[in-house]
Amino acid sequence: ITLQSTLTTTVGSIQFTGASLVPGAAMGLTAKTDVDLEVGADQGTGVTHDLTISAERHVYIQKDIKLMGSDVSITADSQCSGTGTFTINGNGNLTASTVAITGGAVALSGPIRAVSTITFTEDCENSDSLEFGGSSAGSAAMSLIQSELQLLTAPTLTLVSDKGPIAVNAFTQGSHLANIGTVVLTASTSTVGDITFADSAMGFDTLWQRPQSRPRYVTEGSDADPSSFGGDGTGASTPDRTS
Repeated sequence: ITLQSTLTTTVGSIQFTGASLVPGAAMGLTAKTDVDLEVGADQGTGVTHDLTISAERHVYIQKDIKLMGSDVSITADSQCSGTGTFTINGNGNLTASTVAITGGAVALSGPIRAVSTITFTEDCENSDSLEFGGSSAGSAAMSLIQSELQLLTAPTLTLVSDKGPIAVNAFTQGSHLANIGTVVLTASTSTVGDITFADSAMGFDTLWQRPQSRPRYVTEGSDADPSSFGGDGTGASTPDRTS
């Protein structure tokens, strides 16, 4: 199957099964309900064809999607109805130049790898938005638990809550984020846009807060230097936690 442009449904789902998906150009999949990729994709070295997927409910990746030179943007639950989940099952994985996941719930059993950045954005819930760490999912609209963090590989992992707070729960940087270089946490501009560190959230080797309009923390290894982030960032090494 060669996809040259955007494929959109006004009712129902988009499902590819059996054959291989060959990106022939920058392409998009937009579904009224679900997008289900039961096919693999490999565009080869030196080819750049970005992929955009949007579904009002679920997005499933069930095979290997390898778009090394391209940017991949995926939105599940595009209408913020609370019924959509982005899922990579145990037979699937996603590799790209950058990967951006937007929406609500996330369920990862297969890996995500990016040449530069993996971004998760929760843009629906304004009171219980995004949780990071912990051994099991809590009540937040989007949760990335310890076992899912271990499936991520990228120089930079960015977590954004557009409307509400971020809760950082228990994890160990050397174990659960072994394949991540820098973590950036950015919360909403609203009054509930806090970043809260639980008592057991001792995992960051070094933590820097950048003074700007909304709560933002940048982490690196123990040799982190605030000057490398630009501006006049100030920082504190954990366990001195600030929210």
